[in-house]
Order: sequence, then C-alpha cells, then structure tokens
Amino acid sequence: MRHRLKTNLILAAATVLSLTIAFPPIDLSPSAYVCLVPWLVLIRREKQRTVLWASWLIGLLFFFINVSWLRYVTYPAWFALALYLSLFFPVFGVTTRFMVRRSCLPLTVAAPVAWVGQEYLRSFMLTGFPWFFLGHTQYRNLIAIQLADLTGVYGISFILVTVNACIADVLVLAERRRNRARIASLIAWTALLLVLSTGYGIFRLAQDSPRSGPRVCVVQGNIPQSLKMRVDLESFRKTLRAYRDISLQAEGQEMDLVVWPETMVPGFFNLAEILDRVREGDFAAIARESLETMQLLSRRLGAPLLVGGETYEKRGGEFVSYNSAFYFDARHFEKEGRFAGRYDKIHLVPFGEYVPLKRPLPFLKGVLSRLAGYIPDFTAGEEAKVFDVKGCKFGVLICYEDTIAPLVRRFRYRNGARAADFLLNISNDGWFCGSAEVDQHLAICVFRAVENHVGIARSVNTGISGFIAPNGRIEAVVTKDGKRKQVTGALVRAIKIDRRLTFYTVYGELFAWICLGAWVGIIGYCALSQRRRRLNEFGGP
Repeated sequence: MRHRLKTNLILAAATVLSLTIAFPPIDLSPSAYVCLVPWLVLIRREKQRTVLWASWLIGLLFFFINVSWLRYVTYPAWFALALYLSLFFPVFGVTTRFMVRRSCLPLTVAAPVAWVGQEYLRSFMLTGFPWFFLGHTQYRNLIAIQLADLTGVYGISFILVTVNACIADVLVLAERRRNRARIASLIAWTALLLVLSTGYGIFRLAQDSPRSGPRVCVVQGNIPQSLKMRVDLESFRKTLRAYRDISLQAEGQEMDLVVWPETMVPGFFNLAEILDRVREGDFAAIARESLETMQLLSRRLGAPLLVGGETYEKRGGEFVSYNSAFYFDARHFEKEGRFAGRYDKIHLVPFGEYVPLKRPLPFLKGVLSRLAGYIPDFTAGEEAKVFDVKGCKFGVLICYEDTIAPLVRRFRYRNGARAADFLLNISNDGWFCGSAEVDQHLAICVFRAVENHVGIARSVNTGISGFIAPNGRIEAVVTKDGKRKQVTGALVRAIKIDRRLTFYTVYGELFAWICLGAWVGIIGYCALSQRRRRLNEFGGP
C-alpha cells in the first residue's frame, strides 16, 4: 500500500514538474509532448478514488506554482484562483478514466477530447481564465501553431494530448504481447495526426504574403505600479512626462501611429464633458496637462496617438468610469474640440476592475479594499470599436482582452465581413513586477494573431512590447541591454497586414464545441450502458 502511494505521488510530482517547465518562462516546449504521460498512466491503472485525489493534487500544485505572480497583487487571490482552477483537473481525470473503463476507447481517443473540453470550460466559466492551455507551450513553434487558424489553440492542445495519451497507452498495453496490433493502430493514428498538422503548418507558412501596413511606434515606459497607485499631482506628472520623453526619442522616424499602454495617461480625458464635476483640483489640472501633452506629441511626431486612460461620465443618472483607449489627433482636436474616437474596455477582470455582486453583497467592496488596498469600480463597455489610420482599420484590446479569443474575433470579423485589419494590445502588466506573467501574456497573444491571421502591436508598460506577425512570429520587441522586461524604450515598425479571413475567424470555437459535445456524449453513453447492464443483471425492465 505504501509503495503504491509513493509511486502515485512520484507520478503526480513528475507531471507537475514537466508540465510547469513546458510553459514560460522556462519555455521547454518539447516537454509538452510527454508531460501528461505519468498522470495518464495513473488514470489508466488506478481506482477512481485515487485518480480523483491525485488529479486534484496535480492541479493544485501546478496552478499554485504557475499563478504565483498574483502574490504581487494579493495573496488571497493567488490561493483562491489556484484552488478554483485545480478543480478542472480531477474532472478531466475522473471522466477520462470513466470513458476508458466503460467503453472500448483507448486513452489516445478519450483523453484529447476530455482535455479540450475542460480547457474550453475554463475559457468562459466565471468570466473565464484562458491561461495555461497546453497548446500555449508551442507559441514559438510556427509550424505547429498554424493549425490554430482552423481550430483555435484547442487544436494544438488536442495534438499534444494525443501524443501523451498514445505513449501512456503503449506503456500500459505493452505489458501484454497480444496487444501489438492495437498498439500499432494507436501509433499509426497519432503519427497521422502529427503528419497532417505538420503538413498543414508548412503549407500555411508557404502561403504567407502579408503586406506592410502603417508604421506604428509602441512605447514602453516601465512605470512602477507603486508610482501608478499614487493619486497626487506630482506622481501623475512623473508618469506623463516619462512617456512623453520616451516618445520624443522616436522623433525623426517615419511613423503613422504612436501607442501608449493601458491607463498611462492620467486625468479624465473627457474633461469638457464633466467640467461641472471637476472644475479645479489635481484631476482637472492633470487632465489639462495631458491634453496639452497629446497635442504637442501629435504635432512634433506628425502622427495620431492611441493612448490608455480613464473616462468619467454620467450614465443612467449616475457617474461611472471606464478603462478606455483614446484615439487622439491634434488636427481633429483643434477642429472638433474632442478626441477622434474612444473605446471602452468590454471584458473587465473580476475583482481587478470591478466587484461582482457588489449590489446584493455591498460588503465585498470593503473586503477587497482591505485585501488589495483599492476598490476597482470600472463599468464595461459595449461596442468593439475600430479606428482608421492610413486607410487601414484597427481595433484595441485592453489588458487581458487579448486572452479572450471570441472577443478578438469580434474586432476582426462582424456582419459577415472583415472589420479590423490589425490589432493593438495595450496593457499595464506592472502589477506583476516582471514575473512569468509577462511572458505568459505574450505567448497567449501569439495565438490571437495566428487564429485570425492578424498582425498585432503590443504596448505594455513594463514589457513585453513589440510586434507579432499574422503567422504568429514575434518579429521584434522593445529591448535594452538585452532585457525586454522592466526596461524603457520605443520601437517603430510597419505592422503586417493580412486581409484573408480564416476558418476560425468565421466559425469560432467550432472544434472546441465538437470536443465538448463528444466528451459529454461519450460520458452519457457510458453511463446509460452501465445502467442498462445493471438493470439486466437484476432483472429490471
């Protein structure tokens, strides 16, 4: 008994270790092809109760280690998120064991379907946390990830789990010689999937012919979050002037658009609309200074600006605030007296940007204030706006909106036609002090580019800022002395434009839906078959 427990603990630890090193920042992507093997062998051999606790333990340890960057914001959020995410792993483990035991399906067929099903559920349940999908480990493998333009990131996860499951099946079945034919068929099926996906990747890369679009300048100011959290005039000015000075370093270069990260412009930009509310004081002063700075930069650099800031306006009889992106052009402002356009963030981060259930449970705001030191109170926007620069349409993804695949599709495709030609991601990852979160965020953004064949420029306060081509290649990033995180700099580059619409862009998570349906259907079939057998055994109808 002790020997078996020790073996299972070793298998669980091996899974956690190999799965962790496959993700950024270690980035040992080949590990993703074998990381689940110990766990799948355990699922294949052990009883349901053992699979349940072992799978939960794997999930708890993995997420506790890999979302540890949340400790820079609040320890309770770190513990709570790790605990919540860990629950999906026993669901995968127990249902996979059930499907294999109650049907003739091998792990090679059952496990990939179940894995994609639980990844898809994680992507939207409780507003979703679409991080740490197995496919994300391959973000540097351009050939492998081209499949995402058909299936989304889920297709890459499916291939990886199939390889893991095939190895586990072979290890278990090889104990009996009469299983040779079955082993050969499983290896042949896995090899076929690998050949087809690799061939598709090579074919897609050979088709690449994007054109050069507008020249975009992404600015990375590396403002510490401790400074960003201060609400005094001098702190506001330090942030504003730092970004102004870095932007001016690019003066003289040809550019069509300058991009600043999320909330880097202090004060309320729609000052004229709420002047009766803030006629004087620090907020009014810094808002005016921000407007003057934008006008100065737009004139000197000869380009409009896309900058992150906050909006404060009256809506439904009360004042609300938005996490916004402002499109600023000095000529338009002088003519119209207002910004050329504004996008309000649609997908807000629960507890980070708003308090869920704050009206029925008003005490949550006080609790959050004590835990995190602030009260998030943004209102969600509604429209996925696109803007125009040099004849090209572009959309803006604020913060983690680039991790929400269906939202990215809304910017790229609507009403049966292409909407945005390229995308911008503006974010403030300064909360996480240059931790692994920054690398993981970049890896996820790569898949939004591939899924929709859309070029993406990223302007991130503490990094990683840069350019991603429509095929997912990270073309350039802001660096200084060999570092790309927690450094300052500005980078100008022509963004790549690919006007082709992909299967994924048009049909979305169809592959994930098929896997989820197959997962539920197989479980239902096995449950009904088991019930029918029991009724027959006891002479039931």
